[in-house]
Amino acid sequence: MGGVGDVSAILDHDRQDLYLYYSQYSRDTRSQGVAVARLAWADRDRPVGKLSIWNDGAWIPGTRRRPATDGLTDWVYVPGTPLVAATRSWHDGDGQANAFWGATIHWNTYLGQWVMLMNRARNENFDQDGIYISYAPTLSDPANWSTPRKFLSGGGWYPQVVGLEPAEGTDKRAGQRARFYLTGKSNFFIEFTR
Repeated sequence: MGGVGDVSAILDHDRQDLYLYYSQYSRDTRSQGVAVARLAWADRDRPVGKLSIWNDGAWIPGTRRRPATDGLTDWVYVPGTPLVAATRSWHDGDGQANAFWGATIHWNTYLGQWVMLMNRARNENFDQDGIYISYAPTLSDPANWSTPRKFLSGGGWYPQVVGLEPAEGTDKRAGQRARFYLTGKSNFFIEFTR
């Protein structure tokens, strides 16, 4: 087991940069959790080699390797620095884990800031400690995300909201009240307070 997955993409307000939040499941515990990459929106039609990874307080671009025999170029990227460091590895064989994963992000018009929902695994089988929430005024500095707070114990995978506002509410934009989804189903609303 390893690699990356669970990608959630969000475009900033100025339509300058696309941010990709993803889960890292690497062998190194220091790299496990939710990380972020950035791509200039102007490069969206030709993205090869243009991605940067948030690592230790800086946006680090990929490194180009020699072209492969098929004529394509390999790009190597540093692991992203997780927004919250894992405290127990997915891969140490003890069955336990303590790491965030599966983030979704939306702009909350009521709060006037970005909102991230994410899972927190309590073991290597991805049983959930709970669903957590974090806030940030901007996407450009991942260090601005607030410390995640649990708002639901247990729960399913991939927490997400969908806004209710006609012609505006989506999975990327919501107001004070929105539909709350877990594992692709919505049985509840979520209401944000200041």
